[in-house]
Amino acid sequence: MFSCAIASNPITLNKQGNKDTLNIPHDAIPFNYIRNHISLISKVDSITGNIIFDSGADGLYLDSIFFKNNPFGQFKYISAILPGIGSSGGQKVEVITDKLNFSV
Repeated sequence: MFSCAIASNPITLNKQGNKDTLNIPHDAIPFNYIRNHISLISKVDSITGNIIFDSGADGLYLDSIFFKNNPFGQFKYISAILPGIGSSGGQKVEVITDKLNFSV
């Protein structure tokens, strides 16, 4: 598990004898680095899961299994084609058009 913090509230290292400890700020964002992806433990409307951080994405994209296994059916959504690197012609996706609450 990693975390990041802003420069005004940095992560600091305490050296006490043979034991080193990190002081992680209360507002630091914890994340996991899994198979070259940054994963954030997040909450989308009351549903908690691991969200992959994609710096090239212009929105929040939920994995199809996460979407299928959770109660997103009460939201309005439309079908769309999402272009992307490595896809020829794009990929069919469902786009939630309602407002969702997202927190890390």
